[in-house]
Amino acid sequence: MRPSTTVLVSALVYVTSADAAKITLLGSATSGGTYTSIDTATSAASGWVRFYFLADTSTYEWLKVYLESQADTDVTYWDYVVVWPIDRFDVQVLPSVFEYGQD
Repeated sequence: MRPSTTVLVSALVYVTSADAAKITLLGSATSGGTYTSIDTATSAASGWVRFYFLADTSTYEWLKVYLESQADTDVTYWDYVVVWPIDRFDVQVLPSVFEYGQD
């Protein structure tokens, strides 16, 4: 990523009943460096859940996205994940983290 970049992280996941999903954005200042967590979102509902959050990646050159189930018995189906730089686009600022279920 270029320095001073804000990214929109978005994902759609199907979470089965009583299970949970988590998405984490991690960053590193160097290619061989240690990755640290930048931001995380965790599901609170079952069914189709859409995650969104904005993250400041200005101190990171390398990014990773982890898509996780919270337990080895949890069942989740990830449809897509997007990491989109928004600095050069007129994107309305979203709340820091929110999610909702859909039918």
